[in-house]
Amino acid sequence: MKTNDYVVFSFVFITFFLRLQGVSSHGFHVGHVARDLEEMNRCGTPEATELDIATQQLVVEKFLSSSERVDTEIVVPVCFYVISDTQGNNSLSDSDLQGQLDALNRAYGSSSCCNTTLSWCAPGTCSINTGISFAMAKINANGALVPGATASSVSASGACVTRVVNNAWAYLDDGDEMAMKTALKKGDEKTLDVYFTDLRALGFTTFPWAITPGSIRDGVVVQASTVPGGSNKRYNEGDTLAHEVGHWMGLSHTFAGGCDISDGIVDTPPQANAYGGCSPATRPDTCPGGGPDPIFNFMDYSLDACMYEFTRGQALAMRACYTFFRLGRWENEVIQLRVREQSAPLNLIPRERQIFRVLIRRRTTCSISAKEGNADMYINLLSPPTWSAADLCKSNSTTSAESCSTGDVSAYINAQRGAPIRSIFGALTGFIRDPLPLYVGVVATGSTPVQNLRLRCSLFR
Repeated sequence: MKTNDYVVFSFVFITFFLRLQGVSSHGFHVGHVARDLEEMNRCGTPEATELDIATQQLVVEKFLSSSERVDTEIVVPVCFYVISDTQGNNSLSDSDLQGQLDALNRAYGSSSCCNTTLSWCAPGTCSINTGISFAMAKINANGALVPGATASSVSASGACVTRVVNNAWAYLDDGDEMAMKTALKKGDEKTLDVYFTDLRALGFTTFPWAITPGSIRDGVVVQASTVPGGSNKRYNEGDTLAHEVGHWMGLSHTFAGGCDISDGIVDTPPQANAYGGCSPATRPDTCPGGGPDPIFNFMDYSLDACMYEFTRGQALAMRACYTFFRLGRWENEVIQLRVREQSAPLNLIPRERQIFRVLIRRRTTCSISAKEGNADMYINLLSPPTWSAADLCKSNSTTSAESCSTGDVSAYINAQRGAPIRSIFGALTGFIRDPLPLYVGVVATGSTPVQNLRLRCSLFR
């Protein structure tokens, strides 16, 4: 091989090798620019299933009928984490982060309007105010979250902003997500943790019912290049974070369920598949009769230039999911039930709790059954369950049927009366004259709703 040929071959080989390694070597990021030119995965969040959409709809239904409904503005505290490599890729300044925070607030407020520099945009065409805003969470001198406190800006003292240099975490295709979050996460269940890094998708998160809010996995990961003015020319208005936060707040893609189910929101037109461009003049109607596809919606796949709106139905769903899953409004009003009476069927969203109160005079066994989903049962005498092993009985098998027994209840009434001498009849039967309140608690476990749950308490035989 001639010298010149060898040089050319070596150059081609090394370039090809580094291109392949751009995904895993972190320090080189040879593929970084190229990824902006190829077709990208707009969103890495798992596509919503019919059960996910049904869960969201059930949450909205319960929210609308709840006595603890939150109708005031929801302010979500935010923590930003910037993960760059040793060459400075993904680095974001305070100004960059403030621009992203401002863009997020704009997207969720009524000042989110279409871009009037584009020929199709009519001035004054704007979104609705979702009633949700975002402010920087606050940390103390030790770097720990100050629950409920917020900072005035990204650059304010105590603002929850973390910057790290880590070649492994700076590109997450290698599966370093959990290690990164375990080391960095500061937020609680109410806090939006946002990790800026590099990855094949523009961003990803999880639905609030699919995880335990506040757990290590909870949070949003987005490409650092998608912040306003970022290097990703098609997606650099900050809308990627608005899109992923929509999922974090419980929204599906507008096309998730196709023409039949769509996204489960009544005021978003049905959509058969994602829209990936920005040509309103040729706006598709993939579900004839339902109206043009919602290509301006933040939960579609349009370019950032097209995105500017949420609907009122989406705002309601986000507020409902944040209230239930992140503000912890789990418990419903106590349901009164008689011995041998079967409860009316109930549907419970993941982690929702329902307490029943039954008056009993002797040893009693309570059982629950459900058509779908899994629920645990806790019972206590005299006071509601603590949802712990300290309760009188706990049943938590992996099936949809549970059973718990009180045991001999006469000891409880005797303790209340200063331990009087029990009658021979009472000692033999466990029967007591005055009824005791038995509290039966049921909690939906797992990531799917419990459907058609029924409870019955019967005398022990």
